[in-house]
Amino acid sequence: MSSCLVTLTRPVVCLPLLGQCPKPEIDSNVILTNEDLLKNKFPEGSTATFDCAVGYMRDGGSATISCTDGMWSSLSLKCKKISCSSPGEIVNGRFDLSAGTEYGAVIRAVCDKGYEPEGPSYMKCTDKGWSGQNPTCKGNGRCPEPPDIENGRVALKPFNKQFPEYSDKVVYSCQEGYNIIGSAVIECKENGQYVPSPPQCKDTTFWNGLLIIIIIMIIIINNYHY
Repeated sequence: MSSCLVTLTRPVVCLPLLGQCPKPEIDSNVILTNEDLLKNKFPEGSTATFDCAVGYMRDGGSATISCTDGMWSSLSLKCKKISCSSPGEIVNGRFDLSAGTEYGAVIRAVCDKGYEPEGPSYMKCTDKGWSGQNPTCKGNGRCPEPPDIENGRVALKPFNKQFPEYSDKVVYSCQEGYNIIGSAVIECKENGQYVPSPPQCKDTTFWNGLLIIIIIMIIIINNYHY
């Protein structure tokens, strides 16, 4: 700080004001306390106190500086970014944490194949934790109602769902006296199709008779060679 002497015959002369310090300069991650922020003068021997800015926390050092011979002492206060806790897990998805989990970081929900985000898919680390609610991943593939099969039925399908969604499974069973041909379990895929195709139910009498015929043919062939 300085004072200027103005005369009519001489140039303006500015002399330093000894024993008074200018308002302390503020760094990006520190701020003056409210009390010192409102002060206009800092006379010799006065002190100024800093605090960490929003999103930062103390990491050592002194928060106070003092005015001596018109100059401030060095500020040793260290502030570091706060870190948000784990954002948790997403059913049928995950968080992309490549931006980190410190203050200001933005993370994104990435859904598994066959699923898509429902609602906002981004969250930001604030001084109060993660903003917003955890995203959810909803299946984007929906299959038609499981088809009926002759001499059989749908024994098990997703509870309380008329139309199965991606990765849901449907189980078939056959009536008494019939054998299941193919896979008893089919799965709904992301393209809205079941894989594999629904099974068939065949009469056991037919297959038993066919088996007997095959056995007889094998015996006849073996005897012929002898």
